[in-house]
Amino acid sequence: MIRWIDLACGVGMASLGLFEGLRAHQVVGRPLLAVDPWRPALEAYTLNLPMAEEVALTTSEVVVATGLPQADLLITGPPCQGDSALNRCYISAGKRQERRGWLAAAKHAAAEVGVEPGRRVVMEVVGNHWDTWAADLGAQRIRVQDHKLGGFTLRRRTFYLFGFRPVRLPLTSPGPGWGAAVPYVLERFGEDVLLATDGHARHKRLGFARPTWEPAHAVLGHGGAHQVIDPAGRQLYRFRPEDEALLSGFSDLQLVGPVRTRQIQGNGWPAAFGHLVAHLLLKDVEVL
Repeated sequence: MIRWIDLACGVGMASLGLFEGLRAHQVVGRPLLAVDPWRPALEAYTLNLPMAEEVALTTSEVVVATGLPQADLLITGPPCQGDSALNRCYISAGKRQERRGWLAAAKHAAAEVGVEPGRRVVMEVVGNHWDTWAADLGAQRIRVQDHKLGGFTLRRRTFYLFGFRPVRLPLTSPGPGWGAAVPYVLERFGEDVLLATDGHARHKRLGFARPTWEPAHAVLGHGGAHQVIDPAGRQLYRFRPEDEALLSGFSDLQLVGPVRTRQIQGNGWPAAFGHLVAHLLLKDVEVL
């Protein structure tokens, strides 16, 4: 049994990918603790991961202050994008100071677990200002593009590994690719359509639009929505949050609430990222 803690869990995209990645290797896994300060995200999390032992509507400051339970892995990441569920929750409530406290708590949680022998941490960050802090703690710095991990965006991600054996780049994911949305688009609208972001479609910048078999830019959790456009730039279809989940490899991701709430619930980690973490973890504990 592999158990993990998921701080800033959102709807559980990281945990669900990890769970499915472990299951692909016939290994049982479940979240020991999932934490998020936004109720709609936790409601969706419990639908996506009903096997979670505890789901807490709180911030990581509280969890860190009361002590982190023993687990095989900690997944964490401070809020980054303006459209992330955590940022929206805090900004709408006028609690920017609490958000800054969450950043500090995420650092503290990763440091507390990461320096303990046998404890492993995967922490996603945005920006390079974390590097000195992470290097001082002995973390491995990994930077890859989402689409190389099976997602559907050109965004480059930086994450740190604490407690893992050295990982060689380039990373390739053993998990699913871009999901079912691309063949769905081709089947429904034909081979000559383009998949574009809001800005591409709005300005008719077809030279920047990507064919549906190549990576595009927006994804669930980033606040944008893809549009299917014809060669003349006319919009044929605007992706729902569930369609965006398909682009990241989740065929049945559960979301709750109106469309805007559903759009910002995800933490944007493609399913293949969880599969990759499962692969590294099992290799590390010599299950593979």
